[in-house]
Amino acid sequence: MNKSQSLTDFFGENGTLAQTLSRYEYRPQQVEMAEHIYESLLHERHIICEAGTGGGKSLAYLVPLLKWCNITRQRAIVSTNTKSLQNQLMKKELPLLQKLGYSFKYALAIGSGNYLCRKKMDHLKFAPPSLFEEHRQSIASLLEWAEDTTTGQRQEIVVTSSLWEEVNREIDMCGGKKCPFYEDCFYFNARKKWSSADILVANHALTFTDISLDCQYLPTSHVIIFDEAHNIPAVAQNTLGYHFSQNTLPWFLKKFYEPGKNRGFLSRYKFSQDIRREFAEEEQELLEQWEHFCDSLMELFPEPLEATRIRLTSRHFLLDPLTDLLDHFVQRIQELPRYYTPETKEAEEQFLQEYESHLLRFQTLKHTCQDYISHDNPEYIYWQEVQPKNIGYHFTAHMTPLCIENILGKEVFQRKKSVVLPSATLSTAGNFEFYKREVGLQETDELLVHSPFNYKEQALIYIPAIHPPSRETFTAYERDAQQEIHRLLEIIGGRTLILFTNYRFLKKTYRTLKKTFNNLNILYQSGQTNQYLIQQLRQNPRTVILGTDTFWQGIDIQGEHLQSVIITKLPFKPPDDPIYEARSELLKRRGLSPFQALSLPYAIIQFKQGFGRLIRHRNDIGIISILDRRIQTKQYGRLFLESLDPVNITNRFNEVRTFYEKQQCS
Repeated sequence: MNKSQSLTDFFGENGTLAQTLSRYEYRPQQVEMAEHIYESLLHERHIICEAGTGGGKSLAYLVPLLKWCNITRQRAIVSTNTKSLQNQLMKKELPLLQKLGYSFKYALAIGSGNYLCRKKMDHLKFAPPSLFEEHRQSIASLLEWAEDTTTGQRQEIVVTSSLWEEVNREIDMCGGKKCPFYEDCFYFNARKKWSSADILVANHALTFTDISLDCQYLPTSHVIIFDEAHNIPAVAQNTLGYHFSQNTLPWFLKKFYEPGKNRGFLSRYKFSQDIRREFAEEEQELLEQWEHFCDSLMELFPEPLEATRIRLTSRHFLLDPLTDLLDHFVQRIQELPRYYTPETKEAEEQFLQEYESHLLRFQTLKHTCQDYISHDNPEYIYWQEVQPKNIGYHFTAHMTPLCIENILGKEVFQRKKSVVLPSATLSTAGNFEFYKREVGLQETDELLVHSPFNYKEQALIYIPAIHPPSRETFTAYERDAQQEIHRLLEIIGGRTLILFTNYRFLKKTYRTLKKTFNNLNILYQSGQTNQYLIQQLRQNPRTVILGTDTFWQGIDIQGEHLQSVIITKLPFKPPDDPIYEARSELLKRRGLSPFQALSLPYAIIQFKQGFGRLIRHRNDIGIISILDRRIQTKQYGRLFLESLDPVNITNRFNEVRTFYEKQQCS
């Protein structure tokens, strides 16, 4: 595409794409989106763009973006929420545009912890075998790979997390240009490619981590595209907050000094046996107090773990068992330089860099735990969660910003000349007011284009007249919902995705289905990855997947592999969700209704995401079952249905059977 070629010519029915791609489909929505984005880029304006499924969003923003890069000679960042979209851009769209004549460089930016550290690898190579006895075979494979790899990226090798932590780059332990391995460093060589790229592909978590680091990680860019933009509020809140888990202190201590294996910082710099013994005793006392601290936090959960996420509202709810011990431990670390005699200036610099990093870790953890117990900052939400594991639970404490709109407004929209926000689900009630308020965006261009799919022909919505999922009738609702799921599976026989908002109901339904359908491959989110479950659905037409949050979005299964999506309940946030509860209180103080201003628009966006899992191509067909009659009986329910493109709706199961049988015959 040359400078004079218009976007219409490129995307047109007889344009460049049509002449290049054998299965190309002309979509006027794609042209409209590309033209609006190009105008916004040229005039240095932000733009929110909702484009329904099948509109070709990726190329619709990449083509005008490359045209802008070509004119301005400036770099742009494309940020995604999921790895699948990231891979799609890197392996499909961007290589295609290069083949079509675009002259540009692109690179993938990932977190520095994904890179092999040559210095740590060198330490591992010469470490006594007894230190890593449990990893002996894996270390042999790792050493062999390290000799051959050109990228040093973890994705190239299968390795346990515990072993990778021994050899990956740690941002606070990196010596940078002072490191003897700097010239051959995988991470810094990757950064050179980032700096020379015209298009840098990152993800939202990394992008907001860069913001929290005062933009010291990613190369400077005046334009950024946040694809899957509906995820920005949640990712920003999570990334810009503070966290610690029950593993935080043990991991810090293991890196500092692990007495049982005599490894870590103290061993590496050959501190005396007396010093190591003293620190070993203090570490043991610290670990015991840490375990008591985490147990005390765990006891705040109801029995037997009726809730896995709780918010802490009372201040100084717990005696502080850690501060004095951590203070003393920090003081002991501060004395260490007196006992170290460097042989060279370089050795001294290397020691001081590592020493200061270890010191900062314990100081930061002390302040974080102090803040969590006192939680005197009204700008943060203090909450904690437990996640069941194969053995026991994983506990995490969070301090999450109550409002991110001011942060995003200042750090993103005021700093960037143009921010492009595309997604299939950004509007509620036909406008973007909720989303703009969520991200702190005031002045912006707006575009809403519908999907090119014919939902009236391709899909049918089924809403059975069952008990509503209210508190009074929830038991009856669960029974009715399971009966409807049974009826649907009997006629469809697999190729089904069932979306839940409640993990307890998911597991209950899973157990019931496993007993009833011996001929079906019933799977649910447990230890397997989403990719594994999706692959099962593609390989076996008798597969049924039960999923929660992460299956409501980002899942792209085209063709006959998926012909039924069942939404068990409208995805309202539970009222006791820590973040929702805190934000609801803020809205009430501002004189607003939390339901109207937060709960309802959030649920509509999530609902549209779930609905969008079914029809992914113009030839796809299927049934969307909504087992929540409030969508028709409550006044607010119409807003959910009005958020969709026109589609036929039935309350009769016979019409579902007829629709499915008709589609199978055709």
